[in-house]
Amino acid sequence: MATSSIDMKNKRKVIIAFIPFLVAISLCFAGYGVLLYLQTSINIEDGVGAAASTASYVTSAVSVLTLAPAILRKFEEKHILQAAACAYLIFTLANYYPEPYILIPAGVIVGMGESVMWPVMMIYVVHFARRFAKFGSKDTTVVITEFTGYFFCIFQISQTLGNLLSYAILYAGKTVVEGEGSNSSAPADLSICGVNDCQLANTTNSNLNQYVPQSDTVLYVMIGVMAFLVLSSIGIMGFLVKKIDPSLEIQDKEGHTTSFCKTVSRTYEVLEIERGNLNTESTFQYIRKSVTATFKHLIHPKQLLITPFALYSGLFMSFIFAEMPRAYASCMLGVAQVGLCLALCYTCDAFVSYFCCKVTSKIGRAIPITVVALIDIGNYIFLLFWIPTSSTTWLVYVIFAVFGCLDGVWNPQVNDIHGSHFPENQDMAFVVWNLWTLVGIAIQYGWSTSLCVYVKIYIQLGLLCFSLFCYSIAEYRITQEKERANKEKETYYVSK
Repeated sequence: MATSSIDMKNKRKVIIAFIPFLVAISLCFAGYGVLLYLQTSINIEDGVGAAASTASYVTSAVSVLTLAPAILRKFEEKHILQAAACAYLIFTLANYYPEPYILIPAGVIVGMGESVMWPVMMIYVVHFARRFAKFGSKDTTVVITEFTGYFFCIFQISQTLGNLLSYAILYAGKTVVEGEGSNSSAPADLSICGVNDCQLANTTNSNLNQYVPQSDTVLYVMIGVMAFLVLSSIGIMGFLVKKIDPSLEIQDKEGHTTSFCKTVSRTYEVLEIERGNLNTESTFQYIRKSVTATFKHLIHPKQLLITPFALYSGLFMSFIFAEMPRAYASCMLGVAQVGLCLALCYTCDAFVSYFCCKVTSKIGRAIPITVVALIDIGNYIFLLFWIPTSSTTWLVYVIFAVFGCLDGVWNPQVNDIHGSHFPENQDMAFVVWNLWTLVGIAIQYGWSTSLCVYVKIYIQLGLLCFSLFCYSIAEYRITQEKERANKEKETYYVSK
């Protein structure tokens, strides 16, 4: 009884330490995420928002290969977490004066921050899970799975709440402005929305009230609230989030640290080893070794077959938060509705992601991927042929919900494909997955102001079909390898 009581007490301590971390991350991304999704709307003039976002993701992709490994190697996780959150704050505040020479450099800074933020967050999640598992009967891998689920659930909820907050501010501001007798915006020209959104200067300027708040004051209030959320996050990280203590890690029977996620656990273990070898290997040598290993993995035949899916995943995700808010939500419903549409999208995303992972663990990936691919193709075809009218703009909410459901399948499944195809080298597989995803996002923002939406949809349709073709070959090769391995085992045992 005494031991059980002590264990419960220690478990509560872990949870109490985990909660400030979750709150800090939630506040940070609730504030930053809202402005990221609104970039192509509130900063639509001259494509400044798209250019800043492109700079952000290009920098992040480059940093993942070069600077990020060295930063993770040299500095403590808590300090990296705070520095990355400060980068988010800089980008948020830069929206007060969205000139190219302000917003684009801010995008570069936040790209560097994002390249290290995600690895560190995952390391923290695994650290808390290991500490919790130390005082319970559950297997460590099960506890890490649970904690990872809690983290992503809270993360998605923070996106929903952040977007609802932006909706409340923009909608209330619009109501006040119209109530004061200001000129209400003219009805939206739906012929330049949706697939026909090409961001031509003349048509964009004539429809500008759909993309930006009618009052600068309302916009500044929203930016201020979002900056306050990120600033609060930094404060919580500084005062309430504790440093990671490696001595608290749980070990298995053989004395090795355990984890269900090899990517995160190996990252953690490698960091500890590398920090002890700072004097034997220079930072430049370490970066060169990291880039060389990544390049070798990039051109591996198995990786080449699943790379199109990773690239498609990035294009798909960025279509949701780069093209959809501008071409559908802002253009058809007004910028005040963007937050509500995205909140609906992320709620569906979280719900489907949770249940899809459970279903996939029982029946495999083949059926979910086939079904979601068919729905995705049907969704694109609908977007291409739908002619919006003032009486059917409500379908925009349905479209956002469908995209959220699709992302709830694509994102975890494409991630899982990389892990399962490289069981012996999962850490590098996930690095490459992250790299191609970032490249896809950067491409989407890069051509955002140059191509019409229908062209982008055709490109994504083609890439999706090509990805499915390559993936089927990859799965066939994996199946053949497994069959050969089983035959070799059978032959070995028969000979014995």
